[in-house]
Amino acid sequence: ESLLIKYGKGILDEQFLLNRIAQAAIDTYTMTVVLSRATRALNLGLPSAEYEALLTQVYCSEASDRVTNNLMQLKSAKHLDNFSKMSNIAKQICEHGGLVQPNPLNL
Repeated sequence: ESLLIKYGKGILDEQFLLNRIAQAAIDTYTMTVVLSRATRALNLGLPSAEYEALLTQVYCSEASDRVTNNLMQLKSAKHLDNFSKMSNIAKQICEHGGLVQPNPLNL
């Protein structure tokens, strides 16, 4: 919400920020799916239930860390500065139709 307030419609031009939001949303959704599947296996008493529960614990732990990391980067001055620099680099590459710097070996 704070990003929408800060950028407004300009958020559409902030691809590095949108990527972090999208990755967090994808991980959140997949955690829901994994939890749902494991819950079903446990409720039905399937032979694979304990195995699925173990997989779910590991997956959700890792995915939760990724969500936290992606969302923290949206508030980090260091990462926001890097996103701005990467955007500038991408614009220069597009303007030049390729790499901006010459080959150091003059090839």
